Amino acid sequence: MIINQLTYHKVSIKRFLFLAAPLVLIFFSSCQNEVNEFKWLEGKWKRQFNATTQFEDWKLLQDTLKGVFSYTAFGDTQQTEVKTIYRDGDEIILKLSNTENKIAEILELTSAQDSSLEFTNINQNHYPQQFIIERQNDSLFFQHKARLNNFQKGVLYDYALVD
Repeated sequence: MIINQLTYHKVSIKRFLFLAAPLVLIFFSSCQNEVNEFKWLEGKWKRQFNATTQFEDWKLLQDTLKGVFSYTAFGDTQQTEVKTIYRDGDEIILKLSNTENKIAEILELTSAQDSSLEFTNINQNHYPQQFIIERQNDSLFFQHKARLNNFQKGVLYDYALVD
C-alpha cells in the first residue's frame, strides 16, 4: 500500500511539473521580452531648435534599447547624452548618461502604454523627476518633469522621424 501511494505521488508530481513547466516558461519569456515591446522607439529622429539640428538615434541591441542624442551647430556635431532602456531584475530602467561629465540618472518604468513610457527618477531630488516618451505617428515626444518649490516644471521636446 505504501508503494502504491509513493507511485501515485510520483505520478502526481510529474503531472504537475509537466503542466506547470510551460506556464513558468511563458512567464519568464514575457518578462525578458518586455524591452523588445518598445521597438516603436527605433529610428532616427530629428528636430530643429534655434541654430541647431538635434537628433535622437534609437536602436534595439538584443534586450536593450539605446538612444544617442546629438546636435549639429555651425557644422560641428556633438554627442552629449546616451539613453539606455534595459531590464534590471524585475524593473525596466531608463539610464540617462551625460557624455561630457559622466553623470547618470537612473529612472524606473512606472507606466507603459502601446506607444508611451513613463519613468520616475529613483532619486526624487534629482532632475528630471519624471521622464515621458511618447510616439504619435511619425513624431516622438520627450517630456522632462520636476516639482520645484511646489511648482510643476517641465520641458517638451518634439522630433520627427527621419528614417
